[in-house]
Amino acid sequence: MRRSLKRRWLALVVYVLTGSAHAEMVNSLGAIASIEAPPGLTFTYQAEMDLLQFTQEGKSQITVSVLPSGEPKALLALLLQSLGAGQYAGQIQDELVSGYPAATLLVQAQTSDRITLLSGRELSLVFRIQDAENAARFDDWLQQAAKSIQLAQARFPVEMVGSFQTGSQYSGPDYGGVSGYSQSSVYLGALGEVVYGGYSSFSGPGASAMGGGGTPQGAWQVRGNRLIVFSPPGDFLNARFQVFRNGIEVYPAGGKTLLWVRQ
Repeated sequence: MRRSLKRRWLALVVYVLTGSAHAEMVNSLGAIASIEAPPGLTFTYQAEMDLLQFTQEGKSQITVSVLPSGEPKALLALLLQSLGAGQYAGQIQDELVSGYPAATLLVQAQTSDRITLLSGRELSLVFRIQDAENAARFDDWLQQAAKSIQLAQARFPVEMVGSFQTGSQYSGPDYGGVSGYSQSSVYLGALGEVVYGGYSSFSGPGASAMGGGGTPQGAWQVRGNRLIVFSPPGDFLNARFQVFRNGIEVYPAGGKTLLWVRQ
């Protein structure tokens, strides 16, 4: 009887100190290897977007993803702009989450919405917490998740090092009503460096050249099953990929397969 009471007392101490008797860790094949799950929510991994998603139907949704490392407030402002919500950039607040520098946007409308971008690691972590009533109920979990999260190890596979050429077709109003074809080159270095070569863009009868480009610097890495390439301040690719003898096929979210042909 005493031994049984002692076990219960120890379990209670663990619960009080950690906030959970059994903190569940979930895993993914992407850039985020593992993270502590919020209690009561169902976990799914969206491979196309490299999103970790936690849901409680009709009440809460949490997504966790990665962006390049950098100053959190500036990166969150760029993220909001890409989401068509740039008007909220002035409401971003600096904070610390488990000792990590972070930036947060809180919006209380039909739902309670919190977006927190956490830096201080090799990649930035983006938490979006949406709740039907109050996203603040996940504040304690966010502190725990920030400490628990593990990124997949960065790798630079030798078979991916070298120079590649890629091309793509474009059309529609975003391109001024012009249709055409563009091609560019990219070099992936053994130490994670990226050099983008000049690009050429062709359109109309006779494939006349429309412009050219320079050589901005960037960085690349493989984490889990993801190829991550970024060029400051805002260009970022996080995609599944497959390596072949003559190049790499890259599968970005919602887009056509990119063919990187080895030169």
